[in-house]
Formats: sequence, C-alpha cells, structure tokens
Amino acid sequence: KNQEWLSPIENKIKKITQNQFSRNVLSPYKPTFQFKDAIPRRSILVIRLSKRVLGQRTARLFGTLAVSALLSAAREQDVLPYDQRVPHFLCIDELQHVVSGALATAFSEHRHYKMGIISTTQYTEQISNIDRNLLASMFGNIGTLLAFRSSNSDARLLAEQIGEFAPQQFTALGLGEMRVRLLFDGDVVVPFKAFSDHNHFEPHNRGDEFIDYVRQRYTVPRAEVEAKYARWARIQLIDPAELK
Repeated sequence: KNQEWLSPIENKIKKITQNQFSRNVLSPYKPTFQFKDAIPRRSILVIRLSKRVLGQRTARLFGTLAVSALLSAAREQDVLPYDQRVPHFLCIDELQHVVSGALATAFSEHRHYKMGIISTTQYTEQISNIDRNLLASMFGNIGTLLAFRSSNSDARLLAEQIGEFAPQQFTALGLGEMRVRLLFDGDVVVPFKAFSDHNHFEPHNRGDEFIDYVRQRYTVPRAEVEAKYARWARIQLIDPAELK
C-alpha cells in the first residue's frame, strides 16, 4: 500500500532529478548564499532563467521557488520596527511565468515590509488568463498609473482605470507620450497628458565581470556538486539493513 502512494511522488521527483540543472541546484549540500540575506545586506540579486536553456517547466519551477523565497525573506522584516526595515524592490520580467497566489497577496500586503514590486508582461491577458485575482490585486493597489501606447484590449482596461480618456487614445499615443492618473497626498489628481524622456543610458557591459565574481565567491564546481549528489543518492537507495 505504501508503494501505491509513493510511486506518483517518485515519478514527479524523477522529472526534476533527471534534469541536470535542477538536480545540481537542489542537491543536498550547504548553500553559500541564502535568499534571506539579500535584503539586510542590500544586495543586488539577479536570477536568469532562460526557457531556451532550461526548458519551460524547469524555468517556471525555479522562478516560482525564487519568488516565494524572496517574498518569505521580506516577511522576516516583520520582527523589526518599521523605521528599521530595509526598503527593497522585487523586479519580475515576464510575470505570467511565475504567477501564484502568494504574489496576489504580496501586491496588497508586502508594502508593510517595505517591498516594492516591479513586474512586466507583454499584455494583461497573459495574467488574467491564468489568475484574474492577481490582476485585480495589482490594479487595486496602484496609486499612480502611467499608460503608454497599448493594444486594443489593454486600452479598454486602461481607459477604465484612468478615466477621462477614450480607449482609442491609448492605442494612438506617440513615442514617449502617456496618460497619467496621479495620486498626490492621498488624493487622485484629474488625469492628464504627459511626455517622458525616452533617451537611454549607455550600457556598461560589465556582465562578464559580475559573473566571474559571483562564481568565485558563491559557486561550487559542478563536478563536486554532482559527486556529492551521487554519494547521497546511493545512500538513499541502499537498504538500511545493509548498512548495519
């Protein structure tokens, strides 16, 4: 009977351990970095999860795990007086790949832990098709709203949220042109037109330098990780009676 309910769990675990990247990240060795340390240290933590390299399922899994870990790290500031909590930002590109109930709660509650959330997606239906509660939580907790040129479906939503302007105006905005709903001293200002400076800063091109630094300080050689996992996996497969 035990085998009947263990088999489905084993099958799901095998799908993870058969992926080299997943297996190495989740291997049972002492980590050199903890997510909870990023906030008090005021660190810049960058997590790159390429679907092309990792596969969609693996990238989604680790994206969701990383977001959950960072939200949990933010909540640990609850033990500190508000004026001692470290302000920080969680920036999520392609939000639709890490949608979860925890995120919907975070948009409404994590400001208390001085966390700001910056998220991007190509159009809002990518979120609403997965979790309408998340999209409602996002717009329900936005004070100031800036809208640039958008698609027809998003234009209707933005027109409803901002007011004053017809949906057709949002699809016809020029480069740098936007419509704004501004929250000032707790009151909503009459929506207005505005323009932004669209000049871009020159890139620093220091990516390779940062990668080398992180590898030297935080990472463990792949061969060492895989060797430790192989020893651990072998121990788990041995009958305890054989170890006596």
